[in-house]
Amino acid sequence: MPQPVIYYVRHGLTDWNAGGRLQGQHDTALNAEGRAQAAYCGDLLCDLFARAGRAPQSFAYVSSPLVRATETMDIVRASLGLDLHGYFVEPRLAEISFGDWEGLTYDEVLACEPEVVARRERDKWDFLPPGGESYVQVAARSAPGTPPSSAIPWSPPTAAPAAR
Repeated sequence: MPQPVIYYVRHGLTDWNAGGRLQGQHDTALNAEGRAQAAYCGDLLCDLFARAGRAPQSFAYVSSPLVRATETMDIVRASLGLDLHGYFVEPRLAEISFGDWEGLTYDEVLACEPEVVARRERDKWDFLPPGGESYVQVAARSAPGTPPSSAIPWSPPTAAPAAR
């Protein structure tokens, strides 16, 4: 069986991204630059689809539930001439949780908890931020074969703006 084609689009810029803040699962909206980035991604996808001889409506669209991802998806779909809300929302695609560190910059975390940051630097994959989740946990919740929380048709080609 052929593998599905997946187009992955990262969410556009937020003020927290611009300020170097750890967003994690904190629900931050796109800023003006992020909305422009999302529109540009929609234009790029339109060109990629045309080169592949595929219509935008022939794809399934899936987004993280975070507002920065759904806003990106809405803008991308508008650029493609699609219904803004005709996509699936999949909680497993949400960004890693930084727990107690969300809203802080990395420098602020380093100033408050240098020994914890040192532990993270030694083993980023297994490190668990206070109140957050590890990359191992993110991989487990989003792994192939993990039952989806919604009826997503993963077999057609998929476009998935996500918040990672």
